[in-house]
Amino acid sequence: MNGQQYFLTTSLSYRLRAAQQELACFRSGDAYVKLRTDYEGIIRGLNLTIKRLRQERDDISFSRKEITRQWMEVLEDVQKEHEKEVHRLKKVITELLDIAASLRKRNAELDEKRKAALKDYYETATELEDAKGLIVKLTAQVNHDYENSSLPSSKCINRKKITNNREKSGKKPGAQAGHPHHPRKAMKPDKVVEIQTEGKRLI
Repeated sequence: MNGQQYFLTTSLSYRLRAAQQELACFRSGDAYVKLRTDYEGIIRGLNLTIKRLRQERDDISFSRKEITRQWMEVLEDVQKEHEKEVHRLKKVITELLDIAASLRKRNAELDEKRKAALKDYYETATELEDAKGLIVKLTAQVNHDYENSSLPSSKCINRKKITNNREKSGKKPGAQAGHPHHPRKAMKPDKVVEIQTEGKRLI
């Protein structure tokens, strides 16, 4: 028997002995007990793994629910603040609209007053110009006297005394004897002119 045959024989012998021991264990029931023990250990490990995974799932689910609840509370608070701000802005807009309507009304009233004042101003300015013209006219009439018009000095009130610087000739006043008389010729009127009196009176 060479070395290779010896190694093969020895190997087969070991394998046969192991198979015989395993068969003996199966026949005695020890193998079944070992298999059951291993199976139960595997089952317990899987159950622990399942329990751990479920716990992690429940924790994650709780955290998600808690985060969702907190977010919902935040969103509810934001919604309340938003509604409160919208209500405040609506109130401000209403007040501004009332102020704008009041200002438009006040502006219309002031515009009417401005138009009335402007009308009164133009009427007053016109009356003032008329009064100035009348004053100028009356002043010119009052200032008419024998020095700047054809009025005789006898019709002027408070007239100044006219000094006579001529040397006395010794002759009698009036027409001199021997001089011909030169009366004015009477003129016939060619048209009639009506002079209208002023309608306004200066007070």
